[in-house]
Amino acid sequence: MRNPNVNKYNKGLYSVRTLKPDADPVCLPNAKTDYLKMSKKRRAQLESQKRRFGFTDTETWELDYTASVWLYSHIKMMLDIGGKIVNYEWEGGWSDDLRKDLQDVGVDTEIYHNDKLVFGYICELLEKADKMFATSADIQEDVTATELRVKAFKIFAVMLPRAWW
Repeated sequence: MRNPNVNKYNKGLYSVRTLKPDADPVCLPNAKTDYLKMSKKRRAQLESQKRRFGFTDTETWELDYTASVWLYSHIKMMLDIGGKIVNYEWEGGWSDDLRKDLQDVGVDTEIYHNDKLVFGYICELLEKADKMFATSADIQEDVTATELRVKAFKIFAVMLPRAWW
């Protein structure tokens, strides 16, 4: 199960950069689990789950990380592909309510004043959390990484109606 594109939209994430090319890209949070070294029975079980549910049980082991990788890669692809269709740098479509909601979740709307900048900020938060979590043995940094992920998802919840193309 080789996926040469696994890093195209995840290249900012430290944990994804450290994956071997043949690692199962669906099991990103469990990069320690080498797909090629799995037993045939376990590999068949994962393939069966993937066909039946669209994902495997390994994706639920660290759901916060799985969701972060999903959000990061999908925002990157949205900005890349959708940015050719929609002008995410247009500043005219923001209401005062949107600005207030973004400020309530900790976004400085003077710095992040258009969709592209806010979506980029979400990716920055996820990159920082990923690097802290992947390189740290300190439980306090793991807690801080989780807080950064929570902030990223709160911002995304505000921006969700604008995540289209």
